[in-house]
Amino acid sequence: MGVARWGAVALLLAVAACSEDGGDRSSETTESTVPTPTFTGDGSAFCDAMLAVGQVAGADGASPEDVLKSNAALVAHLDEAQANTPADAPADFDALLDDYRVASQAISAAAGDVAKAFAALEQEHPDVVARLGSSTSHQEAYTFLVDRCGISAP
Repeated sequence: MGVARWGAVALLLAVAACSEDGGDRSSETTESTVPTPTFTGDGSAFCDAMLAVGQVAGADGASPEDVLKSNAALVAHLDEAQANTPADAPADFDALLDDYRVASQAISAAAGDVAKAFAALEQEHPDVVARLGSSTSHQEAYTFLVDRCGISAP
């Protein structure tokens, strides 16, 4: 799976708080898991925040309250990443964060109901949904994350 494709999958999982599980993620593929990338980071506040985005707890089996709590953590990590974005980040990186925020706002508006949030997102922001499902959206941003933070696609 290419870097951009991982990014689209990660975006769907992290933003909608719909990961397979909320913690231990391996690189192995089983019938119930999706391969996840390896994160090494560079120790910077920017990379640490982006790594934390990928570790936001999922909604699988979570209550709406837990989804909202995870969503709040996601927003905090996005704020930290944006505050520390390196000067050499491509403009596409801001667009990526914008897509994260739109999906996060949908979750808040739906009071933590992920299915309702995604349905609203499909209706109100079909362009964001299209990018989330695209294997080529935000390619520059994902390449930047690989190069800067050592994020390796599975």
